[in-house]
Amino acid sequence: YFKELKYGKYYFKEIEAPEGYVLSEEEHHFEIKENGETVKSELHNQIIESDVVITKKDIMTQKVIKGAKIEIYDINDKTVFSGFTDENGKVRVRLPYGEYTYKETIAPEGYVLAKKVGHISVKTHGATIEKTLWNSPIQLPQLPKTGTAGTLLYSIMGLGLLGSGIFISKRKNN
Repeated sequence: YFKELKYGKYYFKEIEAPEGYVLSEEEHHFEIKENGETVKSELHNQIIESDVVITKKDIMTQKVIKGAKIEIYDINDKTVFSGFTDENGKVRVRLPYGEYTYKETIAPEGYVLAKKVGHISVKTHGATIEKTLWNSPIQLPQLPKTGTAGTLLYSIMGLGLLGSGIFISKRKNN
């Protein structure tokens, strides 16, 4: 609010944007033509936004993983984004100025759910923020091998001993 400007041509320009908004470079021109005139003008600011790309990768092979559900939350723990990683292992979203957390809520098939909770800070307009979440494959327990040549050898030996026992037993009875 400016007071008591004399007759003439003027302009104003934003020199500091409110927190979370992009500084406007636009000049707003106006002219005072009569005494006591009120001149109104509006200045519009654009909120700061950044692109966020979260990539899911296999911790063992470093390959990207499709099908992980990722959720992003604001500072009040309200879900602001929910989506699945694409064939390139990525989810993409544009977020406004602020602080966020993200996590995996459904693991891709064959993987253990990632427990990491990540942080995103959107403070620069037009930036691309890249994050990576890692998954471990599900490890099945190692079962002993059965039906190998060693097992067959023990079976033959057992049958041989059984046969010998029967033969000796019949000989004693005769």
